[in-house]
Amino acid sequence: MTKRLIKTNKVALFALILVTSSCYLVDRQPTVRNPDDLQINGTALIQADKSKEILEKLNKIFSASPEVALSIVKKEINLSANDNNSLIVCDDGLSWRVIYTNERKEFYVSKISNKVILPVIKLENNISELAGSEDIIVSAAKAFDISKKHFIGFSKNKYNATPDIVSGYFPSVCDLGDSWRVYFVPYELNNIRASVDVKKLSNDHPPDYIVDKKTGNIIYFNFAE
Repeated sequence: MTKRLIKTNKVALFALILVTSSCYLVDRQPTVRNPDDLQINGTALIQADKSKEILEKLNKIFSASPEVALSIVKKEINLSANDNNSLIVCDDGLSWRVIYTNERKEFYVSKISNKVILPVIKLENNISELAGSEDIIVSAAKAFDISKKHFIGFSKNKYNATPDIVSGYFPSVCDLGDSWRVYFVPYELNNIRASVDVKKLSNDHPPDYIVDKKTGNIIYFNFAE
């Protein structure tokens, strides 16, 4: 984890109950997921719109689209052009995360280079963090809240960071069917005005998660220093 991740700020934590869902279904236009999953009030709605605005702005700057990412991954794994059922595209800001559900593999496709960034990630269950959720089906907002609590605890134990560390990020949550893929996207990306601005970004690698919908347990945790 980097200096930026350790640095905290004073943004109110209540804004972090929001979920900007960035999961794209193939053969459809990218849409925000069910708004019922969002805990929205007047202020929170503005924050959710801002998160969506940042992702849309980045895609325009990089001329990036989920359809291009899909075609790149299909060539990588030798899928036919019409085989869309096994692929889900998620958005982490600077790259598309294309998940091949048949093998639980996640491909990073850079929005800048339109190339697959190696290594390919195997989304195997590598953690059993019990959340104790009483919900029958865990919502996207709940999945983010579960991930946020783990992020705070992990950062405190590893870097002695304070809880407001997470206020420098907004969530991007992707629906995998039986689980939620949760990414923390830095608000710093809003400073990008052109592709060259990426070089000015801090070397930030926040953790990412998969949360089981039935149990609310974290079943996958990834962190790269």
